Amino acid sequence: MGHFKDKTKKPEKISGKPQITQVTKICFSFEYVTTNKNYNFDIFTKDKSKKCTAYDALFERMSELSQINTIEALQRGKKSGLEKIPVNQLSKSMQDICKGIDIISNDSKLIVFRFYNHNYRLICKDDIIHPNLMYVIAFDFDYSAYNHG
Repeated sequence: MGHFKDKTKKPEKISGKPQITQVTKICFSFEYVTTNKNYNFDIFTKDKSKKCTAYDALFERMSELSQINTIEALQRGKKSGLEKIPVNQLSKSMQDICKGIDIISNDSKLIVFRFYNHNYRLICKDDIIHPNLMYVIAFDFDYSAYNHG
């Protein structure tokens, strides 16, 4: 004879977002990454080799960053750590993307990490409660997200 499940007992439902108690190193969430093809990997639709190279460089950079915390990244400066860019200094198209994201306000500063020999940028918003948690917003592959002066 086989075993039968008790059909009267309903499975437990888990609701809401999981609670993060402590984030001690930089980690990334892709929850808010844009679908705008100018600021995501769709920009490489015609060049698969370049896309793979960019993915590899991004993964390498994110792996490196996940070994440190935000304070260490700030101390390293913008070339090997991070830089902060006020939302109002972004290009109009990037500001439009940010307007649709509930964790970004007009006075927010975004976090920028360089990768692929400093040619590309990973644009994130840090979490208010957990500053080591970075929400990936967009990628800047052609220097169009903000003035790189």
